[in-house]
Amino acid sequence: MPFALYDLLPELNPYSIDDLLKVHRVMMEGLVAGVGTFRNQGVGVYSGGQLMHAEMPVQYVPETMQQFFDWLQSTQAYPLVSSSVFHYEFEFIHPFADGNGRTGRLWQTLILQKWEPILAYLPIESMILAHQSDYYVALNAANTQGSATVFIEFMLEMILEALKNVYVEQHSSSGRASPEERLLTLLKADPHMTISRMAQQLGLGERQVRRLIASLKEKGKIKREGSNKFGCWIVTSMS
Repeated sequence: MPFALYDLLPELNPYSIDDLLKVHRVMMEGLVAGVGTFRNQGVGVYSGGQLMHAEMPVQYVPETMQQFFDWLQSTQAYPLVSSSVFHYEFEFIHPFADGNGRTGRLWQTLILQKWEPILAYLPIESMILAHQSDYYVALNAANTQGSATVFIEFMLEMILEALKNVYVEQHSSSGRASPEERLLTLLKADPHMTISRMAQQLGLGERQVRRLIASLKEKGKIKREGSNKFGCWIVTSMS
């Protein structure tokens, strides 16, 4: 996922469809046609050539998304639950031709961040990627049961696991851990973390963080895979 999106999060309104379209445009620019617009044709989810789920007819997508955003803004449900409901329903509606999974996961992070700012730093995206098969099992089970409950439970488990990772990082940083050790812990928990977020978490300047990264690379403890825009950090040694 482009690092620019994480820097954009504080400026976004979780109840704005215009902001949702902006995120999709930034995320998918140059990858697919029709970025930043709702799909204009029917789509389905296939497995081995078999249709598993036919998405909502295209003519209903804009109105349904507006109704859904209105619900999100007015609901009294606990944000941990409402954000998971949004995530599930977003994937069910499948409003874009491509990029729905990434957009839905990012939007749940945005909803949680606006409720509790510290949750912006939870590596939910990375946790889901690490449990991708379970993620799709939960989505399919919710579709089969006609209820989002199983998916909500799965997401709450992912959030809890992410919180535990953050606790471990904070616990280690409160002791005698060096800045390099703390940075390794951060990158292990969230391989997609941006330089600016590292600086915020460590309480350092971005220039200092870049020096730490250079030092860790030289020592062979981290490496970069992929491009600056879409790649991630790989921790090869914590010692």
